[in-house]
Amino acid sequence: MSRIITTVKMAALTVCMMPAAHADTLPAAISVPILAPPEFEETLPELPSVQVNLQMPALVKPTDDPPISQLIDQPDISVFGYSCDEDITLNAQPGAMVSVTVMAPCRRSETVTIHHAGLSFIARLSMTGQLDMTLPALAEIADFEIIFEDQERHEASMRARDFDQYARIAVQWDGPDAAILDASGDGEVYRLGDPAAGSPRIVQIYSHQFNSDATSRVVRLNLKTHITQRNCSIDGRARVRQAIPGQPLSEYDLRLAAPGCERIGETLELKNILQDLKLAQN
Repeated sequence: MSRIITTVKMAALTVCMMPAAHADTLPAAISVPILAPPEFEETLPELPSVQVNLQMPALVKPTDDPPISQLIDQPDISVFGYSCDEDITLNAQPGAMVSVTVMAPCRRSETVTIHHAGLSFIARLSMTGQLDMTLPALAEIADFEIIFEDQERHEASMRARDFDQYARIAVQWDGPDAAILDASGDGEVYRLGDPAAGSPRIVQIYSHQFNSDATSRVVRLNLKTHITQRNCSIDGRARVRQAIPGQPLSEYDLRLAAPGCERIGETLELKNILQDLKLAQN
């Protein structure tokens, strides 16, 4: 029995002490087969059939209405959608003043000639065809006439408040670079008109409350003109209107000889061409 066990032990020892040179006689690797995944039969539920009818939307039937661009160009509608109706409104203001409003929505940026009491000046409408101004009345019954570029005319009239309490001296100047009305005493000078108009016409009005003076005195009125390239070779033309309480109405024309272009840059003071304003306390 012991002999058999010894033989078995020796055989095991012999296997364990086998030289490495015989290792290559062993298999290099053990191949493991890869199994394919099992196949399943997928069964989807059967859906009910739905029939869809696709239809093109109905086309809008063309109408006879004009496009928006034609509506804008119609003569009775402005580009802002307002009526082209024209209107002039006068309102009496304190101090014998008159507010003038001109509405002409289809005459954007046009020039207008405003006539009042025998004088006139050229103004310009706004981008919306509107003009707002306040000016001294030159007559108790203040008549105004507005003339547009196409010679269409509008008239309006009103009574000025307290007109007999104010002295008014007005000078209308035709041509570029109008002379400047200068007064030596109290009062206020109003300048009316657009000097950038193609044929400028400016009106300047000196206004003084006649019964506000504590003592009698004289206001000296002069014109000053700056000689420029635009006015050096042409005669100056002016019209004067003096409305003074207690005195006859005075109107007259002035014509000033061209100063000459060699004097460009100078300022001329035109004295004694306007009558002095005599203010006396009542």
